[in-house]
Amino acid sequence: MNSESLVKEIDEMHQLSKEALSQKRFESYIELFSDNLKYKQFDGKIIDKKELARNTASYFNRLKTATSKFERKNYNIEGNRFTENLIQTATASIRVFIFFTKSWTVEREGIYEWIKEEGSWKIEKVEILHEKVF
Repeated sequence: MNSESLVKEIDEMHQLSKEALSQKRFESYIELFSDNLKYKQFDGKIIDKKELARNTASYFNRLKTATSKFERKNYNIEGNRFTENLIQTATASIRVFIFFTKSWTVEREGIYEWIKEEGSWKIEKVEILHEKVF
């Protein structure tokens, strides 16, 4: 497979992620991550898929709206592994108490490693390099 078609496949996975987030489809969103996930947060803490799923489920339950976009700075392909350096910008609003909404935007730069498992691309490793909330 050439690099252009591989990048297209990964871009399609990003689109699935954006749709699952904006439509609040938790199962579709969390399925994008490998069961072997190692996610290094900006504070240095490393979480696995189970902890990510717990955190995300709590977030999705309160989510009113969410949008996300990314800019790929660069990428590398080695065998069945696709590694990319991204800047992601996400805006979300959640319910606070019953009648109030809190909105914010997060800009984060990270290295994302995808691996092809049983014919599907999954995120296996994440390292957040920079994160800004505004």
